[in-house]
Amino acid sequence: MYNETEIAPYKTSNRQYMQIVAGLWTGRWWWTIALPLATFLALSMAVDIAYAYVALIMLFIIVPTIMSFLYFYYALTPEAIMAMRNKRVSIKPGEHITIIYEPEDNFPILKPTKIKWDEISHISYRERELLLHLKGSRYRFLLIPYDAIGEESDIIRFTEIFKQVQ
Repeated sequence: MYNETEIAPYKTSNRQYMQIVAGLWTGRWWWTIALPLATFLALSMAVDIAYAYVALIMLFIIVPTIMSFLYFYYALTPEAIMAMRNKRVSIKPGEHITIIYEPEDNFPILKPTKIKWDEISHISYRERELLLHLKGSRYRFLLIPYDAIGEESDIIRFTEIFKQVQ
């Protein structure tokens, strides 16, 4: 029904990529941070104020350490490289998506990456971008900004192409 389509070259910033990863992670694991904090705050009100200091230590030392762990753990994955390099995306509906990396100074040229159509698990339509979740890790995704797609009519066409996935 649709022919092969190519998206204009674009690059995802490190910040944008990590915001999405952190959002996905906290959406799943928020309780591991909130439960101990709430427990120590309740203990500080009921037993001893010293527990409030433990809650503050968790909030200002342990939580940022967890976030820095997330950054270093996920920023060094092949998915992060795929997301953050300059690229063009070519979509052949029902078959595959090809990511063609643009040459960049001080970076090796990478071979194009092919993502089979059945590797797309679901799609999130966000405020400024389309997020194609890929099978495998929860944090494996392809981010396509609406700016790179083009006009509103092109975005509607892309929405129609990806309705087959959902």
